[in-house]
Amino acid sequence: MSGGATLSSDSEEVKSQDNVQPWNSGGDAHHANLAERVTNPISLLGRFKLKEAYSPSYLGKAGSGNTFELQGLIPIPRSGSTEVGQLIRITAPLTRPVDGSTALGDVQIFDMFTMETDWGLVGIGPTAVLPTAGTMKTGKGKWQIGPAVAVFYTKIPHLQLGVLAQNPISVAGDSSRSAVSQLLLQPHVTWHVGDGWYVNSDPQMSFNWIDNGRDIPVNVGLGRVFKVSEQPVNLNLQYEWTAYSRNTTAAAQTIKLNLEFVFP
Repeated sequence: MSGGATLSSDSEEVKSQDNVQPWNSGGDAHHANLAERVTNPISLLGRFKLKEAYSPSYLGKAGSGNTFELQGLIPIPRSGSTEVGQLIRITAPLTRPVDGSTALGDVQIFDMFTMETDWGLVGIGPTAVLPTAGTMKTGKGKWQIGPAVAVFYTKIPHLQLGVLAQNPISVAGDSSRSAVSQLLLQPHVTWHVGDGWYVNSDPQMSFNWIDNGRDIPVNVGLGRVFKVSEQPVNLNLQYEWTAYSRNTTAAAQTIKLNLEFVFP
């Protein structure tokens, strides 16, 4: 009887330890584990992300601001003989600008077709911005569409190098608002150190082709991919500062917290 009781106790202890643990299984030819797939923004994984970015100070303006985003990624996997997958990403921001009130921002969408190569992943497709903003200060007031391209190199063990580029261009909208054409360039560097932990940098730079505006931030983050019960989760904390800004209202520094639920 005592042996049976001991077995039951040991089993309960194992289950308790499994409630929160690193996620290091799965993957494909270009990813050592699922943690590395999760940190690749164009891998074909279903994801739902909550993102909070708080900026305590701005360049040239007094005050603080923040943006809360809901982001969903919908994968359409490769099937049959086709080698092309599809990833749809939808981002809905709620923004409090430094000199305005909290309101919905412009919804952003990209629809990227991805393909594996001998050295990593590539993707191409359209990007779009919908004029859903609640105020003039939280959006551009324009329907925008343009190209999106991504390239990720994954052949170095534990290291991911890549870039995601989008260039939305205004095609319609409020005639009283300025036209839009800007390059959004986001380099990605991620180093996986083991046990689900990683260090990363993924600042989004903007280059406005119309007024020659520039916004070049730099950031560094620490994150971990783990399981809560059977649910894979990605938690990441970043610190960002603006290295260079011209003709923009840029945050001097920003603290970002990302919580992502993964559905492989």
